[in-house]
Amino acid sequence: MAAQSRTADPRRTLPNVQELRDTIYAMDALSQEGFSEIESIAELVLVALETPTSYQHINDIALALRVIREKASEIKNYIRSEAGEVGCNHVDKSERRRWEAQWEAYRSR
Repeated sequence: MAAQSRTADPRRTLPNVQELRDTIYAMDALSQEGFSEIESIAELVLVALETPTSYQHINDIALALRVIREKASEIKNYIRSEAGEVGCNHVDKSERRRWEAQWEAYRSR
């Protein structure tokens, strides 16, 4: 597993308890809704794949999988943003170095 760290902007004041509670509540609400949607779509795809006729509608299955991917990305970004607002976002230092190397390679072209 890559090295992980939690960082906070040193210029930001510590959040108060109510701000943390509000953030956790918002993240919980969105995650429950979003993950329930993902779960339902995945279940429909799995059930559909058990029928021979589903393979006549492979584009519908592909679209459902894209919706799952997009919903997961949306939830991930929202939770990351909310955590960042209270100074509790996760930063993967290895991933950050890879992004910086990629940006440097792009700029040097």
